Amino acid sequence: MSNLAQLECNDQPVTSRSTQQVLDAADFLIEKGHYRMASAGLISHLQDGTQDVGVLDRAASCFFRLGDVETAISLTEVIIQNHPDLVAAWGKLAAMKHSLGDKQGAIDGYLKVLQVTPNSALALCALNRLAPFKRNSSKAAKLRKLSKPVSYTHLRAH
Repeated sequence: MSNLAQLECNDQPVTSRSTQQVLDAADFLIEKGHYRMASAGLISHLQDGTQDVGVLDRAASCFFRLGDVETAISLTEVIIQNHPDLVAAWGKLAAMKHSLGDKQGAIDGYLKVLQVTPNSALALCALNRLAPFKRNSSKAAKLRKLSKPVSYTHLRAH
């Protein structure tokens, strides 16, 4: 039985479902592009008091896809409050802020990613697009180093 069918057949209130069931149903709906339906189930679960990262993250993604970037940012900030070293949340927050035109907020988010993961090529590239590095800066040097192609010739069979 599909997740959607389980949702339709389930006569129990959403609040009684496990977090994993909520996540499975949301993933199914998100995959089909039904962001509003997915967000409704996720928000219902959040209203029951859960602070599950997966539920918060998927809800934020749904709201972002629905164009409600401010709500998506608020949900992502809850994740960051509870898990301040979660790099993915900082990166997502930075991208969302950038989509709103909050350049400094995006820069701050990517800088936080680099504090936690100093060799994040993704964060370095994003920062370089937002505020280009000076040619001789340490960030530019790190980006060049991370961008060098890796040689795998030593792995070839002889």
